Amino acid sequence: MRWVILGVLGGCEELEPCDEAATVDEPVLTIGVGEHGFERAVEEGEALPFESGSQGGRHVFLAVRTSGFDPGRRMFLSTDEDIPTFHVVWTDTASAMHGEQWIAERAMEGDPLEAELALGRVFVPDVWGTGGTYDVGYVPPTDLRLLIEGEDACGTLLTSEVAVSL
Repeated sequence: MRWVILGVLGGCEELEPCDEAATVDEPVLTIGVGEHGFERAVEEGEALPFESGSQGGRHVFLAVRTSGFDPGRRMFLSTDEDIPTFHVVWTDTASAMHGEQWIAERAMEGDPLEAELALGRVFVPDVWGTGGTYDVGYVPPTDLRLLIEGEDACGTLLTSEVAVSL
């Protein structure tokens, strides 16, 4: 006599990215540094390491880590889909804007519960001087604030701000 065992394979239904992100009670965006990935979070009041570019400009390598945020979908040999948008703003404590940059190039690494993205070169405005008529010196404000806003394909908007120096 032969016994035949039939099994029913059942699995959990996979959540859509927006639904999975919505399971996080307190969505968070953390500002960090890293050229190729999120290396560490930026601490309040930290002096950011900046690089000088070949044409005289300056930039920092920033990264973000999110939770409760749709990271988009990485596509092999194709354009990524549902790419999040990040808005980087340099201000001071009086809310005077010194520069901004929009970044929306690729999907993040990870899933809606935790994802990371190296933002690449984020340019540091080179507009500060000592006040002289012909001054081209580089003296940034001492009360510099770095603000990053992120928006995903679900319409979730996350914001993080940290005091920094250069």
